Amino acid sequence: MKTPVIYERNQGGRNEADMWSEMDDARAKEMIQILVQHNVALTPTFRARLSPYMKDYAQFAEEDRRFFDNADSNLLAYYPPDRILAALAGYRAAPPTGAVAEKRRQGYLNALRFHKMFADAGGHVLPGANTNPTRVPGNSLFQEVAILAGEGGFTPISRSCRAPPSGRPRHSTRARTWARSKPARSPTSSSSNKIRYRTSRRICTAPTP
Repeated sequence: MKTPVIYERNQGGRNEADMWSEMDDARAKEMIQILVQHNVALTPTFRARLSPYMKDYAQFAEEDRRFFDNADSNLLAYYPPDRILAALAGYRAAPPTGAVAEKRRQGYLNALRFHKMFADAGGHVLPGANTNPTRVPGNSLFQEVAILAGEGGFTPISRSCRAPPSGRPRHSTRARTWARSKPARSPTSSSSNKIRYRTSRRICTAPTP
């Protein structure tokens, strides 16, 4: 994009779901063509970035709470009480309501649709949970796969579960509101022979073919 959209957390009260709600399908298709052409793999991390808008959110919350109640003592040695509180902190926040909730729910659905369009065009979507000490180990990844299959339209043998033919994608990043208001254009090579993609949070690089 000539003038990329930059996403910053808590800027003006907007979040990623707000930005996804403004997705322009025509520009999204242009960006998908560029990503597929350069063998970019995407890890959307719906579970970490777009809660609580998935349909099974309440079930995921219950699974995560039960996890620590039933966890092996050896695992809990790595999860002192303060870390357990951090892993479950997201469930204590009051969710948006009214028009804000409707807009963000649509943003979540747009994000799902974008990644399915990307996979259908030949792109590779990698299930991932953005795992760190504030996530529930194991559950986050399983729940991400459940979102891809249950709401995203992916199947167990779809491109979301396979590596590219070369064995490894040249780059993996998240796609967030690639196409909102600015015209897309093909990236150009730099002196370091790399293609730079501006995402909503950072610049990612992928080697030229």
